[in-house]
Amino acid sequence: MVILKKNIASLLTTVVVISFAAAIVGIGPPPPIMPSNFYGTAMINGAYVADGTTISAWIDGSKYAETATFTFEGESVYTIEIPADNLSTGGKEGGEAGDVVDFKIGGVAADQTGTWSSGTNVELNLTATTTPPAPVADFSSSSTMGEVPWIVNFTDLSTGSISSWSWDFGDGGSSILPNPSYEYATGGTYTVSLTVTGPGGSDTETKFDYITVTEPVPVTSFSGTPTLGEAPLVVYFTATDSGKIGTWSWNFGDGGTSSAQNPSHEYTVAGSYTVSLTVTGPDGSDTETKFDYITVTEPSPEANFTVNPESGVAPLTVDFTDLSAGNITAWDWDFGDGGSSSAANPSHEYSNPGTYPVSLTVSGPGGTDTKTEQDFITVYEEIVADFSASPRSGESPLVVNFSDSSSGEITSWLWTFGDGGSSSQSDPSHQFTGPGGYTVSLTVSGPAGSHTETKVDYIEVSSNPAIIADFSASPITGDAPLTVSFTELAWGNIDSWFWSFGDGSSSTAPNPTHTYLWPGVYTISLRISNIEEYHIEEKQDYITVNEPSRDYFMIFMPVIN
Repeated sequence: MVILKKNIASLLTTVVVISFAAAIVGIGPPPPIMPSNFYGTAMINGAYVADGTTISAWIDGSKYAETATFTFEGESVYTIEIPADNLSTGGKEGGEAGDVVDFKIGGVAADQTGTWSSGTNVELNLTATTTPPAPVADFSSSSTMGEVPWIVNFTDLSTGSISSWSWDFGDGGSSILPNPSYEYATGGTYTVSLTVTGPGGSDTETKFDYITVTEPVPVTSFSGTPTLGEAPLVVYFTATDSGKIGTWSWNFGDGGTSSAQNPSHEYTVAGSYTVSLTVTGPDGSDTETKFDYITVTEPSPEANFTVNPESGVAPLTVDFTDLSAGNITAWDWDFGDGGSSSAANPSHEYSNPGTYPVSLTVSGPGGTDTKTEQDFITVYEEIVADFSASPRSGESPLVVNFSDSSSGEITSWLWTFGDGGSSSQSDPSHQFTGPGGYTVSLTVSGPAGSHTETKVDYIEVSSNPAIIADFSASPITGDAPLTVSFTELAWGNIDSWFWSFGDGSSSTAPNPTHTYLWPGVYTISLRISNIEEYHIEEKQDYITVNEPSRDYFMIFMPVIN
């Protein structure tokens, strides 16, 4: 290309020099204005054009020069000479200085322009871009009619430059492959279209009602699970049909029917049952029948029961209710205390406290079954509240110890002591701080219920005395007869005295004397009083009286033989 450029430039320079020399030496008329020359490569859509492709030069829409390309060193090249306008004529025969020169490559406008200048040689590499024609869509298929499920192979027959395909198969299906295969799953008549797209644009071919798909004649089959069991037996049926089906009609053999595709049915009576299914579609119907397909047997009984009450105080009457399921012809009850019954819903009395199991065995055509409830019936001893206290009387403050003597199964105690105090212990102690008579109650509770024992004025509490009795005696021991002098040592304002000497004798003197005639041990008490109160002092086994002493002597008498 470099050599070409040099050769073209040299050639043009020689032409200019010769013309100029001729003018100087005065040979012929004055030379015309020199043309404007362009040279370079020519390409369309990025590729060199073929040899002989026309290169034309245009000014203001008029063509003033034309040449053809040739190949030089693998490139398509051109040289073109654009003449100058002859100013002496009225027309325009060429270019003038500054004119814009447009170029065409084989009739396609070049992307570049040049400027006309007299006597110049300008390198201008020309390029152009052409738009290819839009493709033309067309297609064919392996067949246009068949039965569901039907696979059709489509073939693209489009022409032109194509970069993408878009198929619409008429049933919502589509593809972007050039030659797709497609399965029609539903009968019908389908319109197919193909849109092809390329650099030049898009085109669509639509073939109306092109594919016809028919539904096959329906064929039915079914299964059920389970096919053997006890009544009531629920069987789940499943249809395994082929073809286009609009309705299902089941006959379960016991009078039951269904129009569901996959129904369930409950057999309530023992027996063998024939089941049939008929399916219907646009192209016909089909029926399958299975003889003695379902076998239902009598159910085994299931023992169950309830009682009322489950617990209580002896003697306890309990009502038993049979809740067993199945066909039952016999009942056998065991009440756990040795009692039994063959009634369906018996009553039984439990006489003794305790916890008892209960069992029921039921029998029927389907067999037997037993239900046992351990420790089911609880019979309690009757609760009876009772208590004692020690001491029950005395001066305040008086501490009393209470003892529970209740009977039955007891889980809680509630004492009320009559002075506002209470306790939940079984054997409490309580201090009474004020004088008075106090009513005490005890409530005991347990599984059998509760019971209360109340004792009115059970505790007697006296106030501290204003007078205090006391005494002494002398002597307090000796032989009978024994004379004892008693001395009152009481404290307080005393109006009267009353002595009890322990041998049945008494005295009202403040300081009496008393003679004990008989041996023994004697308890002495002194009761003192005034108009407000009294007080007693007692001394146990205070006086001891012994047997009287005796004098003994001997008489010696002679023995006479």
